Amino acid sequence: MASFTFSLHHASLSFHRSTLIYALNYSHFHSVPDLSISLNEMVTMVLVQLVLLAFLWCGNSALDNGLALTPPLGWLAWERYRCVVDCDTYPDECI
Repeated sequence: MASFTFSLHHASLSFHRSTLIYALNYSHFHSVPDLSISLNEMVTMVLVQLVLLAFLWCGNSALDNGLALTPPLGWLAWERYRCVVDCDTYPDECI
């Protein structure tokens, strides 16, 4: 059988001539998928993109006044003392 060899910069591709003819004559090889979209789909896609763009733009509108650049670094006295704040019942554990 005849074979076809293609080489380009040390890479070679080899296959039989019958395989090439079969591939060129295969019906779906020449078909092009329908990529058209309707006007409603296009409007929907544009609106979704605009909403996403608005969310991205709104996220950058915080105040730049130097406050709350880091989270508060402290501890809660209420959690530390386990809610024992009754000085009459627990005089030794009163805050």
